[in-house]
Amino acid sequence: MKVDFRRLQDLDEVDWRLASYGKTVGTLRILELVESLRGPGQNMLDLGCGGGGLTQLLDDYTGADRSPEAIATARRLARGVNVHFLQADINDVPLPDAVADLVISVHLLEHVADPEAALLEIHRLTRRRAMVVVPCRDLLPFFYDPINWLRLRLGVQPRPTGAFGYGHISIRTRASWLDLMRRAGFRVIAMLPYDTSLISQVEFFLFSLFTSRMAYEELPIRTLSRAAYRRIQFLHRMAARIDIDVPTSFSLCWVLDKAQGNEHASQTPT
Repeated sequence: MKVDFRRLQDLDEVDWRLASYGKTVGTLRILELVESLRGPGQNMLDLGCGGGGLTQLLDDYTGADRSPEAIATARRLARGVNVHFLQADINDVPLPDAVADLVISVHLLEHVADPEAALLEIHRLTRRRAMVVVPCRDLLPFFYDPINWLRLRLGVQPRPTGAFGYGHISIRTRASWLDLMRRAGFRVIAMLPYDTSLISQVEFFLFSLFTSRMAYEELPIRTLSRAAYRRIQFLHRMAARIDIDVPTSFSLCWVLDKAQGNEHASQTPT
């Protein structure tokens, strides 16, 4: 599998989640999509930015997160030009309307009780484009939550949380997400697979089995030194040599346009 790790190799310190092969591949995937959607000089807003990853790799960037620890870490690690951060909840971001050319939200909406309100806030904040990554209940249902998949088929009451369920309180089907996005005023111009790496899917599947009773907010905010991350990247490069793309993924990346209009989803951004 072709993965370009060079964008990350010179970072002095990284969020510990980048020790995950899947998180690293996902960050590079989002970076590639962001750069294809933003024109020269356009700014962006990242809702749920966390403590690293994209915060270290982009200029003209504003990151928002509800966690003060994440924001403090992101500020310390940031390296770009014209980069800002604020602590805020996705349902009430203290920024003016149409503040960013591109607003993104990566694996955040499944953690909020009212994703429709969050999508309306994203619609308010963007001038034109948005990009949202969310898991879909009807994609790879066994691997998404094998605990409850088996319990349902054995006639046993499903648990409130299962694999991949740490803090996931708004898991919907593709059709349900599409309906919410339309109601928020968006036109979907692309639905793209997000996590097509086989190793990434297996890694996330195994990790979720050990964290199925946790809330996402309980995962610690920590960082890795450059030396530690370089050793981990060696393992990532070895994994990429044997990794393969699979035809489906747990999550979809939705590319959205603020303009009202009829729905025409495509396979590539326009």
